Amino acid sequence: MPTITRILIPICVAAVVSTSYAQFGGEPFFAVGGVHRDGRMSSGERSFRAVLKRHDSARAFESMVHSSLAVRQLYGLLGLHLTDRAAFERELPAFSRRDDLVRTMSGCSGFHEEVGRVAKRIASGMYDPLITWPPW
Repeated sequence: MPTITRILIPICVAAVVSTSYAQFGGEPFFAVGGVHRDGRMSSGERSFRAVLKRHDSARAFESMVHSSLAVRQLYGLLGLHLTDRAAFERELPAFSRRDDLVRTMSGCSGFHEEVGRVAKRIASGMYDPLITWPPW
């Protein structure tokens, strides 16, 4: 492998990971669909939609699945469900067994749910119609 390629590949991968990290760095909860009393889109969903539009979205979502924050991991898993079904199927078993808690929000209600339970909802396609709605 030429030297320039060995240098550029890690830089490109680091850029994808750092962009995803910056976009989801402080998101306090996993939510798809309107939240809060006024039904606005969460900042996490807004960031998710931005990554979904990228040409390298599947790679970005795969890096998010391996991040340190459960919220970011779940947005990554949802992204793989929509962009790379084979990668999603590889990752799903590990998520389905997890019982650690993540903060979620649905409408104006907040919850602490097991990561595995949220992963199973992603696998069932529950969030897919909400993502196809135009952003507001």
